[in-house]
Amino acid sequence: MLAAERMPNIEKLVLPRWCFQTKNSFQFAFSQWKNLKTLIIAHDNLTGKFEFQDIGKNCSNLTNLKYFGDLRKNTATQIVRNLKSIKRLSL
Repeated sequence: MLAAERMPNIEKLVLPRWCFQTKNSFQFAFSQWKNLKTLIIAHDNLTGKFEFQDIGKNCSNLTNLKYFGDLRKNTATQIVRNLKSIKRLSL
């Protein structure tokens, strides 16, 4: 992910449905975005599973999450389990 390399200090990020890549690209990208505070995700379960574990492990400053998509029980569980610093959740 070119954006991760070139913008490591980004604080707000919007991920559209079409941007979902491989697990390795997510791990690399979110390992670069340590200052991320706001994440907006448009997710479709048909495009695959979103890796909240990688976000939680790397983005300790993340306090705002906006999730657009079908929120299933598994997704809600992953958000609660992995994003401990969230103060504002918009669905």
